[in-house]
Amino acid sequence: MTTFIILWKLAPSAIFFAIGAYCLLLALRPSFREKNWRYGRFQGWGLNPLNSWLTQLGFSKFRMPFDEGNFDERSMVFLYYTFAALFLSVGISGLILTIYRIMS
Repeated sequence: MTTFIILWKLAPSAIFFAIGAYCLLLALRPSFREKNWRYGRFQGWGLNPLNSWLTQLGFSKFRMPFDEGNFDERSMVFLYYTFAALFLSVGISGLILTIYRIMS
């Protein structure tokens, strides 16, 4: 196998690992956080983007947000820990599985 093929197979798991590491750093280090890092908006479940062709043609209305504003700092840190655990577990298990398959 060439180096390019090995890196191509490892790339998806490495991306998950990188996202998980970034979320962990956001939760642990306040200096990594942006200005409005606690701001969030919940528009309900389902897909209805603003630039949807159904919305632009007038067949459906754009849904206004149910909840919008700054969330509690503790809950946002917990959310980042949860995302970090999820993405790191998927990334590490994918890296291990891919390396195991390459070596055997």
